[in-house]
Amino acid sequence: MSKPVLMDGGGVRAEINIDVDEITLIYQQIESILNEFESTIIPNVEKLKTNDFYSSGKAKQAMDAFPEANEKITEIYNHYARASLLVIDTLTSMMEADRTIALEIIEKLEL
Repeated sequence: MSKPVLMDGGGVRAEINIDVDEITLIYQQIESILNEFESTIIPNVEKLKTNDFYSSGKAKQAMDAFPEANEKITEIYNHYARASLLVIDTLTSMMEADRTIALEIIEKLEL
């Protein structure tokens, strides 16, 4: 269900179509990815760090790349976490705008 919303941003008005189902799906997918990172990926990366094969020097080249790979995993997780926050911030801003518009309408109607 898509709803057109008129947004006012610094003197510029633009109509934005908001699809509630799409926003909900995006947020759920991001949360699912974050949960996968938290429950599976990050714990397994931690297990790899303590693996004797890596720490005993048998895989020196692999071990040299490991810190960079860990950093990339953390970076990806941080991007998804940020995206999740942006969805929530956007929804919060939209609710505040709706509230403001509703109050203006009520005032003009003198209710």
